[in-house]
Amino acid sequence: MADANASEILRLNEELSELQIMHEALLDHSDAIEEQLGEQNATLERLSTQLSHYLSPQIYDALFTGRSVAEISASRKKLTVFFCDIVNFTSITESMEPEELSGMLNNYLSELTIIALAHGATVDKYIGDCIMAFFGDPETLGDKQDALACVRMSIAMQKRMGELAKVWSEKGVDQPFRLRIGVNTGYCTVGNFGSSSRMDYTAIGSQVNIAARLQGKADIGGILVSHSTYSLVREAFSLVEREPLQLKGIAGSVRAYAVLDAAIGADTQIMVEQGEGFRIEAELGRMSADSRERLANVARDLLARIEQGQ
Repeated sequence: MADANASEILRLNEELSELQIMHEALLDHSDAIEEQLGEQNATLERLSTQLSHYLSPQIYDALFTGRSVAEISASRKKLTVFFCDIVNFTSITESMEPEELSGMLNNYLSELTIIALAHGATVDKYIGDCIMAFFGDPETLGDKQDALACVRMSIAMQKRMGELAKVWSEKGVDQPFRLRIGVNTGYCTVGNFGSSSRMDYTAIGSQVNIAARLQGKADIGGILVSHSTYSLVREAFSLVEREPLQLKGIAGSVRAYAVLDAAIGADTQIMVEQGEGFRIEAELGRMSADSRERLANVARDLLARIEQGQ
């Protein structure tokens, strides 16, 4: 009986030893799995961070929260579309060293993108020195608020460019970048376009084209908006109507308005006065001595005529 009990105890001890060995093996395996999962999560986080630099934050968040899927699809939405472009960029590139040019270009794109994201814009793409962005998708605050945000953003960008121009000039840059901006509000087709293996999130349509064409017609350092945008923002900003425009690829004439609020950039002194029957605009910071004297003569002559009742 005693021998039987001893044998049973010995057997149980052997099983316990085997269980302990198995338990330690499982713990080691679990630690290895946990370490592997940690490494994979760190890798995914690094890749996710890198991927975020290629997407507008709104699109990135929509994809990674599951609110949107990466598939070819599009819908019609009312957007306020923004285009900006550097004036005479091609000629500027010919007079600058590549390293200096690329540094300024990246500085310009970075600074304006910060402003765009701060105002809630979806940054669509960079086309060389041009930036395309829009308001109204994938998130919207409503047509009016989207348009207001876009114009506020545009004014902030022009002011920032004025500040950067001073910085660049102090560093010896002969031709600091200056911008033209175009804005239009209308129904666009927006979504994912491309193939199953490669697609882009963007907006297309005639309303996008109008915004791009308006940019080319804007004053240097100015902002030009369409009538549809004007109707949404006219109570918040000072605007003046320009002559109707004939835009390439657009049927009929297009009513356009210059945003006068943009004329208070840090690098210029711009005076704009208008009323019934008159409009005066002078960019004092860019006028030569001869131009100033000519303007003074015109002002004196105009004053004399007014006093004579002409």
